[in-house]
Amino acid sequence: MGDLMSPLPSWAPNVHPLVVHFPIATLAAAVLADILSASTVTRSSLNPSATGLYIVGATAALIANFSGYYASSTEMVPLGALDTLHAHEDWAFQATWLFVFFASIRLLISYVTPPTRIVRYGALVIALYGLWAIAMTTMHGHRLVFEYGVGVASDTKQGRGTSE
Repeated sequence: MGDLMSPLPSWAPNVHPLVVHFPIATLAAAVLADILSASTVTRSSLNPSATGLYIVGATAALIANFSGYYASSTEMVPLGALDTLHAHEDWAFQATWLFVFFASIRLLISYVTPPTRIVRYGALVIALYGLWAIAMTTMHGHRLVFEYGVGVASDTKQGRGTSE
């Protein structure tokens, strides 16, 4: 049985698995809104929505990134998983800071200086690369959990043990 005073569920060894999915979904929705916005001839009403989603998603990515660094310093990581962990951290760093920078620029071009069509398409290319970086981060995170068992509370960790 888990710690009765902990606000985390017993299956979550730390907060990272609870916060990591929100920026993935939010930033994917931002890119989708951006694609739909860029496909219109006139300035789309989706543009402010995409900008807001980028800002919220970048903020959530920062939280997920820092919670991941904390998790990696408190979890036991098998030696064979270290390369995967480092790749996961590198892609997460790249995706997070790309979107933090991109959200800042996006805020500027959305509300201060209206973008030209070429700037909108250029920004979309950057956002698509950011989404690729998130996909690579996710792939390595998936490997850490499902191949190496990193961050997964085992029965013995939870005090249940097995009786065979």
